[in-house]
Amino acid sequence: MLRSAINAFVTEDTRLARSVIGYDDVVDKYQKDNIKKIKECMKQNPELVDTGIDYVIIVQNLERVADLATNIAEGVIFTIEGKIVKLESKKVEKTREEIFKDIPVFELLKKHAHLVLECMERIPLSLEAYYKGDFTRLEEICKDIIEIEREADKLKRNIRGHLPKGIILPVERFELFLYLKEQDAIADVAEEILNWLSFKHIPLPESIYKKSENLLTQSIEAIKHLEDMILYSADFLTYRNEESRNRVKEIVRNIRYAQYLAEAKGNEIKKEIFANTNEPILLFYMLKLIDLILGISHHAENTADLMRAMIAK
Repeated sequence: MLRSAINAFVTEDTRLARSVIGYDDVVDKYQKDNIKKIKECMKQNPELVDTGIDYVIIVQNLERVADLATNIAEGVIFTIEGKIVKLESKKVEKTREEIFKDIPVFELLKKHAHLVLECMERIPLSLEAYYKGDFTRLEEICKDIIEIEREADKLKRNIRGHLPKGIILPVERFELFLYLKEQDAIADVAEEILNWLSFKHIPLPESIYKKSENLLTQSIEAIKHLEDMILYSADFLTYRNEESRNRVKEIVRNIRYAQYLAEAKGNEIKKEIFANTNEPILLFYMLKLIDLILGISHHAENTADLMRAMIAK
């Protein structure tokens, strides 16, 4: 697929580009079938669990290559013909209550995602207060974030502890719990950033602060799509709505691309830090802060990958 997509780009061949897009669903099916076989092997032989997880990651990464090839093919068609192949962004026609009534656990996941976003949207305020030396305001923001993070943890425990064993879910339980773990890890990053800021106050260079603030804002953009991703996924898993599935796939691609941009921006900031900083403590402190911020988009990408696996055919 990737070779054909590149050839379509070089030769401006929209027919070849459309053939690449046609294989997207085929690859999705192969992904689902292979993951199913890997799970069966893991169940039959618990000693293969670690190896099985590695193979699942490999399968998911291969499917990601197919998604990237599809993106290239769609870009070729848009450039040559001015047509957007993927479905336009539309709201799910059904009400939220209708979508969640059969799988209410997804409504809880959506509420959890909202709490995670609330946590992260306050982090830029804490970084600003730290930079300005306004520690009273920083402490107030920290208390607010910690309270929201506790609510998210409480909701996470409720999902794990009160999901009836006999309930039939459209996805594997372990996939659901892995997704929840990664989504909750985003809120944990918020707490880690707050802890790091509280350890020591080091005056940050203005240029580094501005770029760190931009990186933080860019990273948070990735998690603003989580609630919609959960809603559309629930609609597909319940009603097999292909439109919703395509919306999820598009959101996943956007989150992956946001992670890529954040990583590139983070590396750019690190290079500037190394080039302009000689003090060991300041160097270590700023590099650690950048890595913590990058953890936001990293965990967001992991949640997207896990949701993509759950809606695979």
